[in-house]
Formats: sequence, structure tokens, C-alpha cells
Amino acid sequence: MVPSASPSILCVIDFSDSSLQALQWAIPEAQKHALHISVLYPYRLDQLKRIADVVQSKKAMDVDALEKFERLVAGVLRDSRVSFNFQSEVGFLRDRIREHASKNAVVMLVMGKKLASEESFQELLEEIEVPVVIVPPKKPRD
Repeated sequence: MVPSASPSILCVIDFSDSSLQALQWAIPEAQKHALHISVLYPYRLDQLKRIADVVQSKKAMDVDALEKFERLVAGVLRDSRVSFNFQSEVGFLRDRIREHASKNAVVMLVMGKKLASEESFQELLEEIEVPVVIVPPKKPRD
């Protein structure tokens, strides 16, 4: 992970609609306050029997995540005029966020309600020392 020296919004995603809405919320905030956006995709590898399976699974997950993020760049980030970076990391949500926040100048954590509902998130709220924004899902239009 390359540390970000400039103040940034840490936006945690899982590529669900909920996390896409969180990223869409973070963009105008970054524009308004001249902040960088660090997009973090933490994921877990299933317990596999052979080490080779784990290595191949990690490579496949990283490639898939990068392809999905490139689609976001071509979409919601295309004309945003904000600086951003993307990092996919193996590990527990809480650990990945805590480590990223400790090594970078994170001034705000933004995530969708789906990720915030994970059990480990409650523990993270007690540890993290920046404002946390949980973006609720958009209600369907009638």
C-alpha cells in the first residue's frame, strides 16, 4: 500500500449498489473540500485445501476487482475531477480499514449500509478517530 500524504476520504466498497452509492456520495464531498478519495476493497478468501488454490484465488479476485473498479472509473469517477486510488486487500473489514487509516491521512470514512452492518464494524466505530458516514440505500422511485 502506498501511503497517501494528502488528506483523503476512505471509501470502502464491495461493488454492491450500496457501496456504489457511498462512492457517489463521497465524490462531491471530496470536490467541496479538495480531498483525495482512497477506495478500498477488502475481501476474504475462502478456506481452501491447497496453498496453490489460495494463490490462484487471490490473483483472480484482484483481477476481478480491478476490472470492476475500472468500470467505476469510466462511469461515476470519469468527470469527477478528484484524485483517487484503488486498493484491494485480503483481510477482515475492520483490520483493513484500521490499517489503512493508520498509514494514511484519512479524514473521513464513507461506506454503504450493507458493509456497515457487518458484525466487526461496531468494534471499528469504537477504534476509529475520524467521522464515519454510512450512506443509506436509495429508495426506489414510485
